Amino acid sequence: MRWIRRLFQKSRSEKQLDQELRFHLDQQIADYVAAGIPLDEARRRGRLDFGGLERIKEEVRDTRWETHLDTLFRDFRYAFRSLRKDRRFVLTAILALALGIGATTAMFSLVYNLLIDPLPYKGGNRLTVVKIHDMNDSGNRDRESFAIPEFIDCRTQNHVFEDVIGSYNLDVLYDDGKGLRKTGGAFVTTNTFEFFGVPPLLGRWLAQEDGNPGAPPVFVMNYRLWQGEFSGDSTIVGKTLLVNGKPRTLVGVMPPRFQAYGARIWLPLGLYPGAEGTAAPGNLPVYLWTLGRLKPGTSLRAAAADLDVIARRLSKFYPKEYPEQFTVTTQSEVEAVMGDFRAMLYALLAAVFMLLLIACSNIASLLLARATVRQREIAIAGRSRCQVERRGPVVRARYHRSNDNPHRSYTRTPYRARRPVPATDCQRQECEWRLPARKASSRSCDRRSCPLDHTARGRRPFDADLFRSCTR
Repeated sequence: MRWIRRLFQKSRSEKQLDQELRFHLDQQIADYVAAGIPLDEARRRGRLDFGGLERIKEEVRDTRWETHLDTLFRDFRYAFRSLRKDRRFVLTAILALALGIGATTAMFSLVYNLLIDPLPYKGGNRLTVVKIHDMNDSGNRDRESFAIPEFIDCRTQNHVFEDVIGSYNLDVLYDDGKGLRKTGGAFVTTNTFEFFGVPPLLGRWLAQEDGNPGAPPVFVMNYRLWQGEFSGDSTIVGKTLLVNGKPRTLVGVMPPRFQAYGARIWLPLGLYPGAEGTAAPGNLPVYLWTLGRLKPGTSLRAAAADLDVIARRLSKFYPKEYPEQFTVTTQSEVEAVMGDFRAMLYALLAAVFMLLLIACSNIASLLLARATVRQREIAIAGRSRCQVERRGPVVRARYHRSNDNPHRSYTRTPYRARRPVPATDCQRQECEWRLPARKASSRSCDRRSCPLDHTARGRRPFDADLFRSCTR
């Protein structure tokens, strides 16, 4: 738990660190004194051997993770100060980024829900639509529905589908106790809900037994109808309603995203002769829109070849249902639903990505222009490469010439300075190391023990290590 104490008791931690380092320095000086070296010379040698205390403190601090938290906090504080200082720049940047990010997010959400993950069903990327294409017809009028006998043969004879379902839509009249209402419905094969693999919100879905002869009439309702007409009453499951003039029991309510066939009520379709829904008014045959789920690893081309063999065989039994020259084509359900709109969505997505790129480039240009204006204002002050890169090109080195020294001197602001470094006579004569906006205190320097050459002032180059040893 020592790191917690260092995080909330910084002054105490700094005091302990200073005491420890000074203890080691005193031990080094004591060793020199014990060897017969005078005290002043022992202090000078000890400081030279030991190095600068502040530099060692910085190295110790950099090994502690709480220092990185403190640096992060300082960076955030610096960022907020910069943003508050130039509000017009902040407003421009926010508007540009909001436009680019908002448009990109909205478009990507649309593409994701329509193209990448459009169907919340089991094996949605393997759902396949079967079509009969008339080779003598140049138009795009393929047959996608099959009579019930064709559907049964196709489902039992194919080798490429895990399962096949069929359905057809119709208008449904139901009585909710307040009068008759009309809505969209669909007769579906009893394996439809198991095929999609979406669990019901309430109750159960249609089972295989619901399509057997003598099974009690039941139906399933969608979420929107349940909320809009029945106010989300959870006790409605198990009640009997009049549907198309026949009492039926509600056995389940599906979740909001399940919108199969665009219907609000689903009725079970039995595939035996005389079952309800197998004949249209006037005793006309019904045709089922067929959807299959490919086996893993099966391609659309392989599925089309297998189904083409079955269709050739069925065309001999049902010649009126097939043209003279035809071929079987397969298409994923996503492509069948989206059609040519798919390419348009990808084009729009690319356009909004370009918009985001333009917004980012505009922000980068503004930052570069802002940094160019301020490049003479700020000096690098004991910062690491990472800190300089985080603050960008705003931080720049600054040199100046001192009036009392013909040589160039370097002024910097220590990033983690705890206290100002006092200036000595040597400093004022040689390099004048100081903190801006603070008055340096003066003290005498022992010129006999000072390693700087005062007699050759202005000729000897500046030595940072010797300088630090002089100021300690």
